[in-house]
Amino acid sequence: MVRNPERRGASLDDAATQPVAVIECGPSATFLVLTANESFAALLGLVPSTVVGRRLGELAGQVPAARPLAELLAAGIEAAALLPMGPGVLRCEPLPPEPDGRRLVVVTGQDETASEAAAPPDDAALQALFAGAPFGIAIGGADGRLLQANPALWTWLGASETDTAGRRLLDVLQIEERSGVEAALDDILSGQTRTWRGEVRLRPGAGSGRVVRARLSAWTVPGSPAEGSRAPALVLTLEDLTDSRRAEAEARRAARYDPVTGLPGRPLFLRRVADALARADGRPASLVAIGFERLPALLLALEPTEAERLALSVVDRIRQHAGPRAVLGQLGDGVFGAVLPDADTPEAAEAALSRLAEAFARPLSAEGGGLVLTPTLGAGLHPRDAADAAGLIRTAGAALERARGRPTRRWALYEPRMAGAALARMTLEGKLRRAIERGDLELHYQPQAETTGLAVTGFEALVRWRDADTGSPVPPSEFIPVAEESGLILPLGEWVLGEACRQIAAWRTAGLPLVPVSVNLSGRQLADPLLCQKALDALARYGVAPEHLKIELTETALFGSSGGDREALAQLHEAGVRLLLDDFGTGYSSLSYLKRFPIEALKIDRSFVHGMTEDPDSAVIVQATINMAHALGMRVVAEGVETPEELTFLRAYRCDQVQGYLIAKPLPAAEVAAMLHGPTG
Repeated sequence: MVRNPERRGASLDDAATQPVAVIECGPSATFLVLTANESFAALLGLVPSTVVGRRLGELAGQVPAARPLAELLAAGIEAAALLPMGPGVLRCEPLPPEPDGRRLVVVTGQDETASEAAAPPDDAALQALFAGAPFGIAIGGADGRLLQANPALWTWLGASETDTAGRRLLDVLQIEERSGVEAALDDILSGQTRTWRGEVRLRPGAGSGRVVRARLSAWTVPGSPAEGSRAPALVLTLEDLTDSRRAEAEARRAARYDPVTGLPGRPLFLRRVADALARADGRPASLVAIGFERLPALLLALEPTEAERLALSVVDRIRQHAGPRAVLGQLGDGVFGAVLPDADTPEAAEAALSRLAEAFARPLSAEGGGLVLTPTLGAGLHPRDAADAAGLIRTAGAALERARGRPTRRWALYEPRMAGAALARMTLEGKLRRAIERGDLELHYQPQAETTGLAVTGFEALVRWRDADTGSPVPPSEFIPVAEESGLILPLGEWVLGEACRQIAAWRTAGLPLVPVSVNLSGRQLADPLLCQKALDALARYGVAPEHLKIELTETALFGSSGGDREALAQLHEAGVRLLLDDFGTGYSSLSYLKRFPIEALKIDRSFVHGMTEDPDSAVIVQATINMAHALGMRVVAEGVETPEELTFLRAYRCDQVQGYLIAKPLPAAEVAAMLHGPTG
């Protein structure tokens, strides 16, 4: 689950008005600001949204106030350090190292004016300062008894001067663990030292358990002896740190726990996994990674209360079905982890994966018909797959990545080859991104022909990619799923639209007869709110008539469509762009699509066409589909036609068009010209 910096920052602002931030000190020494409240941002002359998630090293070049803090952190601090900043100081306190080696530093602002000794009360101006100071000031005599305190201190203690007359200073304050303060007081009164500083906590009921910074100082007034029980001998100043410490605790928690679900974040979960494995004392256990691809986007789109309810529902469902001894945590955006001590064999791990997958087949809530989130799961087994916590998380992640590529059973148990596959997939994504940016892709065009006569009636544009590093072609079955999962399908699809229109215009310029070209759209492209405008812009850019562009959509894409998607398709249809339903029969096979969408033609999937000549059931399905489509006024295109026998059957069933290797393989644009001059035979 994505942590929400703005939400976290708001919680710190509620806790304190003093500057507070948590900064990560990594190997790059650029110091990532994990969280910061408004006061800290204001100290730099910025607002929280421009600080959180930024690197202090980058800010230092733009914001002068950030430079000294960045320099202090760059020097490396092993203990609390103070940095002058404006009217006060910044206290930088390093936390213990995280399991992954990261170092976190808590930065808090401190008002040093509270550390100055109170002035003698016989001066009118200083007496006014004494009375109006927002921090506590107490004056004691040589016998350690309270002589005078300012209003702020009485307010903290819920007492008055009358109630405390003649009592010892430390008895009035009711400090917890006062032995250290008593020793310091004795040393000051005996002249062994002149000052002492420290943090103390006031007992509940006496200051409401406040955490305060105390400073005891000897009082010497020129010309006035310090002897005598009623002569001023010491000054105590108290600065309230309660809100600041609460904010620091919240900051530490925010750096370790997800603010919505309360689950440990990855660094803390790593530690919890290590503890669980240590308790298991060598006995096998499984770690399951559970990913929800839609969850991060949903949490951003929902109102905060609804988003929190959804996130908690997901965690509750995992907790219910992971077992009572499971250890849960958060591994990333929309990815959760669970250590399952009872899943101690591969068979038990697979059963747990299946159980968790089935648990999310039911809607998370009944509101609005219920929301179903389909998880992808991967599991690693300890010690079979990894000996330590970090390795076990990696194996579960590799299995999760492998499961994402599966069309049906979306869970997998780790196998050694998966680690290399995950790295290869990441490498492939990077190469594909560069190929799209550099235009290293091309379109091939597979002709569609009339079933009778085989005259070319159109082309389907199919993207092809040759790896620039190896010179070898990359199969679409490898890079299209990567494009879908990574989101690269959006820029890739936009390129395909533009390139198809450009090629249609080039054929027109060459004087070739024009036939429609169809392009495939994925579910992600269909959900793009700018889809209609992008398609129309591509047509206008190259001066292509809308009737020369067709769009192919699968049943799966239409199943997840919204009202906005249907409106976009309707606008394209009104503009003259025609729609085809691709791979008919392999998805949800709901006739409602044929009613709800302006579909011109159905494309029968190759799996039915290939079995048609030998399997009577496939033949019946093909014939029934053709008859139904014709009854609805739609044409039918049969895909994957490879043999004369298949063509004969399709002619007998009155199929309108065919596409497949019997007609031609997908061709580069340069070889298409001959196809446009007449039938192929």
